[in-house]
Amino acid sequence: MVRISPDIAGAHFNLGNAWVSAGRMEEATRQYEEALRINPDFPEAHYRLGIVLARMGKAQEAVRHWEQVLRIRPDVAEAHNDLGLALFGQGKVQEAVHHWEEAIRLKPDFAEAHNNLAVALAQMGKTAEAVEHWEKALQIKPDYAEAQANLARARGSQ
Repeated sequence: MVRISPDIAGAHFNLGNAWVSAGRMEEATRQYEEALRINPDFPEAHYRLGIVLARMGKAQEAVRHWEQVLRIRPDVAEAHNDLGLALFGQGKVQEAVHHWEEAIRLKPDFAEAHNNLAVALAQMGKTAEAVEHWEKALQIKPDYAEAQANLARARGSQ
């Protein structure tokens, strides 16, 4: 059993990461929550807890933590991307688009954000715009299978 000082947020965060690596999401959740009890403005702990909660099917809870990341550090492109995915899954397409656009503004070479934005644009009937983002995703990451499949599907339907 690993013993850590109960008041060191970073130690709880690191232990949470170890539990994630071991596939033990409940334990990871407890450690991230303890890190946040000690330091409520710990953006990395909010971010990782959001990822774990999303994996556990708790999208609404994940959204709250990614929103906290962005309250503390609005420049975290990955939090914008993951928040966009969760919002898109809830049918909040316009909100998701906003977060993916922001992720791309912050990190123009973020292939996954380009792909996610393109999926939403295609759903909105903006196929030409979607194709541009899939092409950009593939310029950044030529072996990105999901973007390749999405682009092929879009070109096949044009």
